[in-house]
Amino acid sequence: MSSKVITFTPSKPKGPVFRSNDPTRSEIDDEKSIQDLKDSILKHEEFRARAESTPDATYMRFLVARKFDIHKATEMLLGHFRWLDEVKPEQITAEDVKSEALKKVAFYSGKDKSGRKILVLIPARHIVKTAIPEETERYTIYFLYNSCLEFTKTATSMADFGITLIYDRTDFSMGKNFDLQLTGKLMPLLQNQFPEFLGSCYIVEVNVLFYTLYKMVSVFMDSRTHSKINVLKGDYKAALTQIADKDELLEQHGGTKKEDDLPTYPSYSN
Repeated sequence: MSSKVITFTPSKPKGPVFRSNDPTRSEIDDEKSIQDLKDSILKHEEFRARAESTPDATYMRFLVARKFDIHKATEMLLGHFRWLDEVKPEQITAEDVKSEALKKVAFYSGKDKSGRKILVLIPARHIVKTAIPEETERYTIYFLYNSCLEFTKTATSMADFGITLIYDRTDFSMGKNFDLQLTGKLMPLLQNQFPEFLGSCYIVEVNVLFYTLYKMVSVFMDSRTHSKINVLKGDYKAALTQIADKDELLEQHGGTKKEDDLPTYPSYSN
């Protein structure tokens, strides 16, 4: 009498749950929401491959952005997958964006006390008259896409995902540096394709006009976005050293780092 051999294949062990950092939600809540969103996306056959390869951190970002409404998060993530198929940001290379990167309008200076990367943005270095819109947009997409990939590899929860932005308005001129076309593209890009990229924002070197305009615009912001933005007046250097150690900040922000010692993003040898 022959016996039938049964092969047992152990299930793939689950890793730690990527947490929402929402104190009202348990680990089980977060795990269930991620699985529910995955199951919802997997119903769309054309995106099955993307759905299966998408990390939990990405699912959680879209869930948080839509306040854990599975239907709304599904529509948002499907839109993101369509955008990825159309734009193909993974095909943009460092060489493609070199001219924009070397302007150092945006670069990382270090990490804040929570472990988030500090992104320094100096819009005065963006000269609208000489800028090539297509190149600026390409670099913006490259920067956001690859930064999110890096964060996804290291973050364990929404608490350590994303960036702390220092928006430095030194020498900023509305006529010379304000790019309405870029701003119009950047806002929906951040909201729809890279939700929760911004952890917190500190705006420095503000004048009366900017502050007045900000107060007017801020009433239209949702409470979550508004809570992330801090307009620092007066001695902003002291305020910045409360969120990051001095060796993580530039000299002009109250730290000890020299900008010339920092690489561009991406880094270049020349």
